[in-house]
Amino acid sequence: MKKVHFIFLFVLSLLLTSKAFSQVQDTLATDTAAVWDYQLGGQAKISWDSIKGYWTKNILPAILKRSHIDLSCRECPEVIMVVELTIDSTGHITKYKLDSGKKCGEKFPLGMEKQFLDYFLKTTFPPALCNKKIKTRLGSSLLCK
Repeated sequence: MKKVHFIFLFVLSLLLTSKAFSQVQDTLATDTAAVWDYQLGGQAKISWDSIKGYWTKNILPAILKRSHIDLSCRECPEVIMVVELTIDSTGHITKYKLDSGKKCGEKFPLGMEKQFLDYFLKTTFPPALCNKKIKTRLGSSLLCK
């Protein structure tokens, strides 16, 4: 009889332990999953919109001008890069991953990738954006028919 109780308790503890471990793994996966910038809320959204808005208004036009790129439906309808940024607890980007990119219908050039990211790599992000992975679409595109 004691042996049956022991086996029952052993199996029960295994089940509970594996369920708890599974929940921890799910939490870790969720914590490290990137969130699209448009999914941010509250102060994080306000901060991100301000930083990206400045980049879009001031940095992007300078990059396009330096690269002699005029967006047009005929010649160059898009200069777009989708990137995942990992921001640490001090507000600095520790890692980035380019998901996709197109420049005038061709592969995104490495030199332009560095120009696009330079501002973000030099920025110290506010506390609301610390310890986050943010996926964003940088650049500009035209709706052409």
